Amino acid sequence: MIYNGQEVGMTTAIPFPFTSVKVNWGSQPDVTKAYKQLLAARAGSAALRRGMPTAYSTADVCAFTKTAGTEQALVLVNVRNSAKQYVLPAALANTTWTNALQGGSLTLGTQISLPAYGYVVLKK
Repeated sequence: MIYNGQEVGMTTAIPFPFTSVKVNWGSQPDVTKAYKQLLAARAGSAALRRGMPTAYSTADVCAFTKTAGTEQALVLVNVRNSAKQYVLPAALANTTWTNALQGGSLTLGTQISLPAYGYVVLKK
């Protein structure tokens, strides 16, 4: 769920019933672009919308796959404010994916480096 100005990078909460605050849709275009990419990836992927999840998380990285039919998605999110190395489980190591947000192929090795609060959304 996205609400309260997150999609435009607002730094203050919009009080309910959300009618008294004007949203400045052009204030942080990079934030809005990132949300549009995430929403488009979700809309275009049955796995992301309703796939069966498999968790691979650690204390620092929220990691999971979701599978729907033959489609699979992999989400890796660094939940810390410093860069983290995530060791991929055997089921995910040495596999090739498509970047669901920016396109292009990505072959994973045995670990991946994620910047502070960084994330990747991949699909097959």
